[in-house]
Amino acid sequence: VPEGTVVPYKNVLFTMENTDDKCFWLTNYLESLLVQLWYPTTVCTQSREQKKIIMKYLKETGTPEVIEKGLHLFKLHDFGFRGVSSVESAAVGGAAHLVNFLGTDTMAALVLAKEYYGMDCAGHSIPASEH
Repeated sequence: VPEGTVVPYKNVLFTMENTDDKCFWLTNYLESLLVQLWYPTTVCTQSREQKKIIMKYLKETGTPEVIEKGLHLFKLHDFGFRGVSSVESAAVGGAAHLVNFLGTDTMAALVLAKEYYGMDCAGHSIPASEH
């Protein structure tokens, strides 16, 4: 399945089977690494669902110009860097958020998007003064 594809729930992300008794430990090791997919997949799914709700109500409340101008992409801003356990978590979760929105203050996500996806500018900050 290509990266970024929306897949219905109840599908497996991956399967793994060890066919070599001499490497009995390998399956558990690789599985421990691969479950790291859960975090960005969950962040991306949640922000996608929130984006659908935002779009629904922007349409219902008669604000099509917000969508036409692309401003809906800034309706859920990512300030998540300060709430995660590591810089890597901020980068991975923040990049997953950037799949659906452009607003971010998570610099680690912008670095990841540039380094691994060649994105010169994957997101933008906003003037936020409520601190």
